[in-house]
Amino acid sequence: EAQSAKGSFGRSATMAFLKPGAAVGGAVLVCHLRLFADATNEQLNKLQGSNGSLEFPSTLSEIQRVVVHVLAATKGLTTLSEGTGAARRLVAYDTGTFAQELRRKLSDIQPGQSKVLSDEFSAAQRRLVH
Repeated sequence: EAQSAKGSFGRSATMAFLKPGAAVGGAVLVCHLRLFADATNEQLNKLQGSNGSLEFPSTLSEIQRVVVHVLAATKGLTTLSEGTGAARRLVAYDTGTFAQELRRKLSDIQPGQSKVLSDEFSAAQRRLVH
């Protein structure tokens, strides 16, 4: 998996990634992702505040998936991979404050304790808990 050497798309149309296993000073992969990032950003903006989900095609490249993860995270959205093999795809979820509240509840559980959570979670919320 490529490691981002640059955390922001900024004004540039390109993004640089260190190739997996590359030594310091080794290969760098540079991608022109501005159009993809802009289109994805628009889709994610529409998702915000909807409490819904947005499924991306299984044909996304590894670098495109990184772009989706980064952009979604900047908007407070949750991204998860679903499916297996060629059907594996990325899904972005707007769960509102649910993810933050869930992390807080789970961190409050002491060793040896357990907690029963609501059975009225949405599909996206259940996916986050699972």
